[in-house]
Amino acid sequence: MSGQRQVFSEQQVAEIMQRAVQLHEESQGAASYTPGVTAEELERMAEEVGVDARFLRQAIEEASQPRPASDRTLKFVEEFHRVVEGELDPQNFDVLQDVYRPMQTRYGAGGVQIGRSFRSQAWTGWGAAEVNVSSRNGRTKINVRSGPFIAYFAGLHGPLILGIVGASILLGNGLIWPGIAVGVGLVGAGVAAFRWLLRKGHDAARSLADKLADRVEEEVAQPGGGD
Repeated sequence: MSGQRQVFSEQQVAEIMQRAVQLHEESQGAASYTPGVTAEELERMAEEVGVDARFLRQAIEEASQPRPASDRTLKFVEEFHRVVEGELDPQNFDVLQDVYRPMQTRYGAGGVQIGRSFRSQAWTGWGAAEVNVSSRNGRTKINVRSGPFIAYFAGLHGPLILGIVGASILLGNGLIWPGIAVGVGLVGAGVAAFRWLLRKGHDAARSLADKLADRVEEEVAQPGGGD
């Protein structure tokens, strides 16, 4: 490969750009980065690589529509990003908690604000989510991160322990098939409950990201709501 021009696949480009943005946001030069890409910027990028604008518009429309749950791969952790045109004044970050219930953490229930960034733990109704908001360079970026913690303890932990203990007792008494049936049944039920609760938690986090974006849009549209 030495001396040859390196060519990246579309999947690699998406992963590289996401990682580059993450590194930039975590660096000391984060203040110079403007989050989000406009439709016009996307069109210019598509034109440079030879993608027909018709297909770009179709892809944008499809991306804006929620996919059925059956079409989505279930992941332990999901992140949902939204970017709003306009900067939410950091003095007004507290209005974000109008749309969710903050969770108590070691930092308190109100979240933590550092400069033009805000972090909080939210209860979505189906699980816990981490909310990160940054406001700079004319835009407000929202990131909602949903994890498996609540789904595990509410759905899988109990059946897993009961299945192991119950199966051990039955197997210890020579009841092999009943022991296997109890263990597999309880653990299987726990896994099903865990998957259901995890998907519900991710869906609720996605909805929270949309609600936060709507709330930011409302606030920056008001006089004095944005910078």
